Amino acid sequence: MPFELEDITNLLPFTVQLNIFQCGGFAIGQCISYKIVDGLLYFMFSKIWVAIARGDKANVNPLEFISSTLFPPKDFNIAYDGGVGITKDMVIKRFVFDAFQVENLQERYAHNIYLKKGPTRVETLCMESVCEGYKGLYQE
Repeated sequence: MPFELEDITNLLPFTVQLNIFQCGGFAIGQCISYKIVDGLLYFMFSKIWVAIARGDKANVNPLEFISSTLFPPKDFNIAYDGGVGITKDMVIKRFVFDAFQVENLQERYAHNIYLKKGPTRVETLCMESVCEGYKGLYQE
């Protein structure tokens, strides 16, 4: 590619790179900013460019931007209700953990023979909740 994709919008809107190989083959790379053309126009441009380069004027057709006639927009008369999806009886829970208690839990699980390194804070809290859940299962 002539440029990195992020760089093309800052430098040039259209770039071409020609690579000629020792075997006689060649490759052409193009970068065109999406701000100028879409995918269909890119391929139409490339096709016309190749036809002109070959001297094949018979295949050089004028560009026709008729996609809106081929794919007309649909008429959507759907009323929008802003209240849809809003739940009025919602319960939100927030859990706040004391840093000292989390560190103590981390130390407790850090000596596990199956762990290569100590657990993260999130892993520690998950492990603790799983252990509490198992305690409840065995007590019943």
